Amino acid sequence: MPQKLVFGRPGGPDLNRSQCALIWSNIFFYSNFGRAMTLQDALDGGLKLIAVSPRLTPTTAKAHHHLRLRPGTDGALALAMARVIIN
Repeated sequence: MPQKLVFGRPGGPDLNRSQCALIWSNIFFYSNFGRAMTLQDALDGGLKLIAVSPRLTPTTAKAHHHLRLRPGTDGALALAMARVIIN
């Protein structure tokens, strides 16, 4: 865990101080309930959520924008985002 070596504890997103979050194929409400409650608190505080997932899930239902990709095309989205960031 490189985060633990650098910061002394495992790293993670600081959702409470963020304005926008991008969640990519992760269903916090099923896999990490503690983080889901933090996410819900941040959403109540004004966090804008972008969810990338081919399925409809509790996380995508709470998202402001749901990028519902076809399965297997998320690599193309990642490359397109990298191109925009680099340019």
